[in-house]
Amino acid sequence: MIFAIGDFTSAKVFDYLKSFEKQVFAVHGNGDTPFLKSELPEFLVLELEHVKIGLYHGRGTPLGIASRVKNTFNRELDAYIFGHTHIPLNKYINSKLFFNPGTVSSFKNSIGILYINFNNIRGEIIRLPFHVMGI
Repeated sequence: MIFAIGDFTSAKVFDYLKSFEKQVFAVHGNGDTPFLKSELPEFLVLELEHVKIGLYHGRGTPLGIASRVKNTFNRELDAYIFGHTHIPLNKYINSKLFFNPGTVSSFKNSIGILYINFNNIRGEIIRLPFHVMGI
């Protein structure tokens, strides 16, 4: 599965993710085109392996973003996956995972991997040694 949390900036990037022939769960970001904003939801809630996961791009400054992301959802979840700040985060707060994989569009490239199995979720941030833009 691929979780994509926005700022694709063009449908070409979203199409590229779909080309991996994996199930793609995606939300739009504030920097996305009007077409992507109309095609993708602002936020999404999934339940996988008995783990409730919220996807949301995020808004505002990095300061306090975890609580803003959590407050976007009207229920308790096990994990909150977000982006927007481009700052990697892999942290449990009150037994809930707050996970931001970072970005592939700057000099500090990173991606995230989530491991989900029956009632458990954990994240890992992977720093990429190269610039991957040009998709």
